[in-house]
Amino acid sequence: MTPVERRTLLTAAVLYALCPLFIWSATSGHAWRYLLDSPLDGQFAYLLSKLFGLYAVFALALQTVLGLFGLPSRARKGLKYHGFLGSASLGLVSAHVAAFFIATWQRNQAVPADLLIPAFDSGYYKSMLSIGLLAFGLMVLTYVAAIARGTWARTLWITMHRLGVVGVALGFWHALTIGSETRLPGVFV
Repeated sequence: MTPVERRTLLTAAVLYALCPLFIWSATSGHAWRYLLDSPLDGQFAYLLSKLFGLYAVFALALQTVLGLFGLPSRARKGLKYHGFLGSASLGLVSAHVAAFFIATWQRNQAVPADLLIPAFDSGYYKSMLSIGLLAFGLMVLTYVAAIARGTWARTLWITMHRLGVVGVALGFWHALTIGSETRLPGVFV
């Protein structure tokens, strides 16, 4: 790789990494004000949840694109990046879920245990939350399968790991149907 190609790739990576922050800032109103004076209980945690969710979507999109191009299977280094990006994605999704749970707890002054049980007959919002919960569960299973790669039978490992594709698809569905970013130009549901 030439120095120009390296700089171009680095610039593209930095811009890609900043995109969720720009989207979050554009769609969260006066997000920075909530650091000092939040008018609603849990509002800052909701905003953090949104930021973690945006970063998770971008990380999962990158993981998907690299997977479609076969990067993980091409070289040992590609597999290392695939594992790192998968771990980072799950960490971001976990932070998103945790911040949302904490925000709801703060807002309602009660533990929102009902958020941990999928319900598709309780209206649109709860259904979309349930899709996100299912996506999270499948991503956790995928991560467990990746860790157990050498100890499980190959067909079981491959089947469990491929559930990640379903998890990512459900995660994108959740993001596009419940996120306020879907009001941005160019995003259609």
